[in-house]
Amino acid sequence: MDLLSIFKMQLYLDKNDELSSCTKNDSLYFVFKKNMILKLDTLKKRGNYDLIESVFAPKIEFYAINLSFNKNKNLDDVKKMTKNEANCLGIFSGTFDKYILAIDNKTRRSYRIVGFNSNDFLSFLSDYLEYYNEHNDKKLTSNSFLKNYYVEGIDFKCLYNGLHSDEIDRKKYPCLQRVNDPILIR
Repeated sequence: MDLLSIFKMQLYLDKNDELSSCTKNDSLYFVFKKNMILKLDTLKKRGNYDLIESVFAPKIEFYAINLSFNKNKNLDDVKKMTKNEANCLGIFSGTFDKYILAIDNKTRRSYRIVGFNSNDFLSFLSDYLEYYNEHNDKKLTSNSFLKNYYVEGIDFKCLYNGLHSDEIDRKKYPCLQRVNDPILIR
């Protein structure tokens, strides 16, 4: 499975519409996949050599996307849809517009890091530390990772603290904003 397909599947599964209900199925995913236009960017990493370049470090790539829907195509040509099915394909309308997905190049496991309704950062961190510590004499801790690892556009400390807090507070931890969060007026 290619990277765009992984992203499209994560976006399709992540989309929930509280105003209507529909059954997500293969034929609806086919319409979504055919008409969703993604621009994929690889994010730059930097940090301690051992965390990034070492042969003992997990090979993780981070991808950000911009998405839009193909407005030039008549969806009815692809599949006759009910109103509820059409609503399932709606595009998010919040003010936050960034999705970031991390993909382990060896296992092909994907982690939803920014913008999704769910966040896999703690699973990502746990898997990264487990792999790194199994293959290195010098052990890596969460604090050391947070201090020495950087990926453009991601605030790992914010994610870590926000997901470890007693409750999800998106004002205090803006890194936990979801693409479909409503606009906040202060």
